[in-house]
Amino acid sequence: MAQPPLQLVIGNYNTSSWSLRAWLAMRLARLAFTEIRVPLRREDTPASIRRYSPSGKLPVLLVDGTPVWDSLSIAELVAELDPAVWPADAARRAEARSISAEMHSGFADLRRLMPMDVVSRFAPPGRMPRGLTADIARISAIWRSCRDRYAADGPFLFGAFSLADAMMAPVASRLVTHAVPLDTMLDDYVDSVMSWPDMVVWRDAADAEVEALRDRGALEIQSVARAGREVPDEPLGGAQLLAATAVEPSPPRRVEPQVVVSLDATPDATSDEAPEAVFEEVPAIPVEPSAMPEAAPAPQGRAEPPRQDASEQMETPAIAASPSPAEQQSPPADEPPPPAPPPARTAPAPSAASAEASRGRACDASSAGGDAGSRCSGRGAAAPRGNDDQAHRQRNSSTTLR
Repeated sequence: MAQPPLQLVIGNYNTSSWSLRAWLAMRLARLAFTEIRVPLRREDTPASIRRYSPSGKLPVLLVDGTPVWDSLSIAELVAELDPAVWPADAARRAEARSISAEMHSGFADLRRLMPMDVVSRFAPPGRMPRGLTADIARISAIWRSCRDRYAADGPFLFGAFSLADAMMAPVASRLVTHAVPLDTMLDDYVDSVMSWPDMVVWRDAADAEVEALRDRGALEIQSVARAGREVPDEPLGGAQLLAATAVEPSPPRRVEPQVVVSLDATPDATSDEAPEAVFEEVPAIPVEPSAMPEAAPAPQGRAEPPRQDASEQMETPAIAASPSPAEQQSPPADEPPPPAPPPARTAPAPSAASAEASRGRACDASSAGGDAGSRCSGRGAAAPRGNDDQAHRQRNSSTTLR
């Protein structure tokens, strides 16, 4: 496939490790591209990056105006233009991809506690935090495993320099900057990476950047035209690429002349020599509506239920317990209480005449029982007199004494 126009937008040479990875991938395939350096850690940095990158992060590769962001994505696009940037053997290629992906997603303590600074040199770190020690141990294990198996094929992880080495190059620079002690095998690998011709070019650019910052106090947007080959319709094979990118024993400090154009970072200033796309707004890649369906709006008056993740949806729902009679009768808190039940029907009160008649019938029944001393009152039959009445009083008195 023919090579489209390429523009690689990067951050500072001295400190932007992800920019270095994408830049080495482009140089590994010997692609012709325009390199645009945006100074970091300035007030206008976010606005300057947004001109090129829809994610607001660097690096980003503009392929005929279409942005491709993230260093690993850029590396895979470079591999589509030239597959020989990965090892030729399928097993080695799979391992190289795994190492690159692990580097891309891991080693947070190493990045945080040992930031990349190409120019500076610090004293050995001494005792290191546990997370940093674990990161360095894992990286050392990866390097040692590859070098044990592939040292006969060349000085890099899989023999020849590949995208896996490009992903590890900022780590090699960090270990040099922070003077991390390594064994002889790993020291040799770090030396091979740092003496790779494109790493030498990057180190020179970092030196010039630090000097410019020291002299002028600020950096400007800078554009560099990197010469390279046009990708033919049929990509180069692995042997052809190795022949084109063979490492000399003593690489020169300057591999190629650089065409440097300084551009003002302010949005309204332009330069006649600047690439026209530098000052164009780069739109984000459109997304088909079918790829990202919109959620249906919730009906008025009802709150949309919270979404559940897959693990919650796979669980067996619990069986709800039957409510108690009291819960069935009590109304919910947000509903009005039910109306009070109607009063129970009661028998009508008897009239005075009927009550007097009833008492008369009770008194007649008592007299018919043969007790001449009984009498009637408004509270019913009185207690019997005589022996029964005396016994009744004795029971009451004994109860009171107890």
